[in-house]
Amino acid sequence: MRYFFIFGNHPMLSSAELTAVLGGGGFIFEMGYCVFEREQELDLTDLQERLGGVVKCGVVLKNTSRTSLFDDAYQDIHASAQWNQKISFGISSYGVSLPIKQLGLSLKKRFKDEGVSSRFVTSKEPNLSSVIVKTNKLLTDRGRELVLMQTSGEIVIGRTREVQPFTELSLRDYGRPIRDAKSGMIPPKLARMMINMARVPHGGTILDPFCGSGTILQEALLMGYKNVIGADVSKKAIDGAKANLAWLSSVIPSANSNTARLITTDARALESVIPPHSIDAIITEPYLGPPLTGKESENVIQNIINELEQLYKSVFTTFHQILSSNGRLIIIFPIIHHKRISIECFVKSGFTQDKFFAKLYDDKKRGSLLYQRERQKVRREIFALNKI
Repeated sequence: MRYFFIFGNHPMLSSAELTAVLGGGGFIFEMGYCVFEREQELDLTDLQERLGGVVKCGVVLKNTSRTSLFDDAYQDIHASAQWNQKISFGISSYGVSLPIKQLGLSLKKRFKDEGVSSRFVTSKEPNLSSVIVKTNKLLTDRGRELVLMQTSGEIVIGRTREVQPFTELSLRDYGRPIRDAKSGMIPPKLARMMINMARVPHGGTILDPFCGSGTILQEALLMGYKNVIGADVSKKAIDGAKANLAWLSSVIPSANSNTARLITTDARALESVIPPHSIDAIITEPYLGPPLTGKESENVIQNIINELEQLYKSVFTTFHQILSSNGRLIIIFPIIHHKRISIECFVKSGFTQDKFFAKLYDDKKRGSLLYQRERQKVRREIFALNKI
């Protein structure tokens, strides 16, 4: 079967995550989406819930062409029509330059001519968002979102089956009792992407040594990991993480947040509380420097970078001691006014870039992926590393 996946705002990072989850073959990647082929049927509901960087996924129906597109779209929507009920449909197009509104209105007219009541769902944006698809019931038996994609020189037509659980993600981001910018504000979607990139078996042990308010811990627990450890030098941060995990269990009992171990300790002293070679993956956003106003001089920024490099060199030495022989490290470095942390921080500490993602790096020279939001003063640079 063939499937499609529509990525969010960070397509290279989303591609890396999807490759980590599904394996290395069968993909045709385009900018912002991909088509994937596999003999075995995929559980798209489970897969969409697991992924952080995919906003929609579905099945590819067939290859089509500009001349046959109208008939192919009509046939799929027509097949779902219940003649005594109104049907809703929408169309999104990725990599295909087509007059979507004209196509939709032509389909609506044909349904009307045949006595079928229909509603064509549109958006101010070029394509329908996951919110619009969900709230307009286009995933039900009375709705359809058709997705048109250009891939390998051909047009394929697909049907959306699942969309990102935006309500749940928002609740876990903004609904938690403790949110503290000083102890880290990593989005749950990014936390999931990083966890997936680590490719840890569910029996493995995950550590976040700069856990802050516990976002990575919470997402790991929701993804079914039982052996989860969080550490932070700040007792306030650990107390906040405890409160957030208790809240998580109250709203999602299956999270089993009481299985998480929380430790107040400096990341540079982890070997005193965690046995050597006992951690399968370290997944973390470390301290990224002080809050910025945007008016800092080049000297001030360089001093921040220098101080962070000293911290990171120290923690990499500790990480190497507590990681297992095949341990992985997924870590964020800051980019401050285009200044970056030297990769010598980890190269000299016994780590190397994970070659599994080599073709997908945003920055192939440094071997990293980027995550950034509008108006952010500090951008995130993500490294997937293997212990050597």
